[in-house]
Amino acid sequence: MTTPTLIVAGPTMTTVEIAMLTGKRHKNVMRDTRQLLEELHGAGNLLKFEATYRNGQNKEQPAFALPYRETVILVSGYNLQIRAKIIDRWQELEKATKAPPLNLNDPASLRTALLGYTEKVLQLEATVAEQAPKVEGFERIADGHGALTTGTRAGMLQ
Repeated sequence: MTTPTLIVAGPTMTTVEIAMLTGKRHKNVMRDTRQLLEELHGAGNLLKFEATYRNGQNKEQPAFALPYRETVILVSGYNLQIRAKIIDRWQELEKATKAPPLNLNDPASLRTALLGYTEKVLQLEATVAEQAPKVEGFERIADGHGALTTGTRAGMLQ
């Protein structure tokens, strides 16, 4: 799924995400969304919510990108479990966009930010180191280096 290009400002949730979270078919979520947006904003304002995504065949498909209010209004008609999933996802989106302000004149604030980034870098380096043998093995299989025949490689990859 690609990031939609929008006119709507701020974080949004696409109808593709809503369909995945709710277990509904995307075409049905699109239908419900179109109806909701027309009733709330008028048919002439649908363009500001339009987005696209790439499907499994890499074809660009239509979608809508909804801000918080419209997302909650849409899913409020769905069941309780679905509403909880949508609210949880919105909390993730909001948390990701809320970065604490960095005071460049406060050494303690700068130190805290630097430590946070250092921890993230160390975690990423540990992940890379942990996955390095696997990556090397896959590269050897892909490059054909090593003692594996094509049949053996195919069997390993199933």
